[in-house]
Amino acid sequence: MLWPENYHWTISLNLVKVTLAGTRKTSCANFFGISSVPVEYAFNTEPGNLSQPLFDEEITKGGGYWLIKVLSRGEDEEEGDANVHAMLLGNEAEAQEIRARLVAGEDFATLAKEFSQLEGVEENEGKYLLSPGMMTPAVEEFALDPELELETISQPIRDETVSTEGAYWLVKVVATEENRQIDEGDRDLLKSEAFDEWIASMWDDPANVVDDSYLDDEKKAWAIEQVTKG
Repeated sequence: MLWPENYHWTISLNLVKVTLAGTRKTSCANFFGISSVPVEYAFNTEPGNLSQPLFDEEITKGGGYWLIKVLSRGEDEEEGDANVHAMLLGNEAEAQEIRARLVAGEDFATLAKEFSQLEGVEENEGKYLLSPGMMTPAVEEFALDPELELETISQPIRDETVSTEGAYWLVKVVATEENRQIDEGDRDLLKSEAFDEWIASMWDDPANVVDDSYLDDEKKAWAIEQVTKG
């Protein structure tokens, strides 16, 4: 959908003021390197409105929350080591919800494979051998505590050293300006994006077929040779 050329949005994103100039929502998101989530809101609200928290599953942020359950420790393990179930989650609310399900009896491995953001969880089902120095102090303080009763599920443990996906935007449209011309750089961006979208739509349309009937085998071979030469 095209938006009027003479509109100019200024919005506040997570305490950062950003100006959205142009006619296409996707162009604005691409140009400023931000997600389409806050841009979509900005183009569909009035100045002065503050959004509810807008969840964005694609954004990566610093920090996450661990849920840990100690499975075993004993004579067959090196001193201080522990076998644990662990999952890394993107926010505290999610971690609290998953913990409640675990406490209610749901399987840790099943939930870890569905929700944990740790690599390799599909293969190891969230099971790890934890040794001193491998994790942040808060995690190790819980998991390596020799007095901790086995099978205890931790409260969500905040960890600033990891990165997780999923975060929330707060967006406020500060002002709009009418009758403002789009500068040359923005126009070039819009034209380039429109052309790229048109090319993509041509390739994606099954009704479009490349007609190479006028090319014999010799011409095709010559074309391939030229392309492979670089």
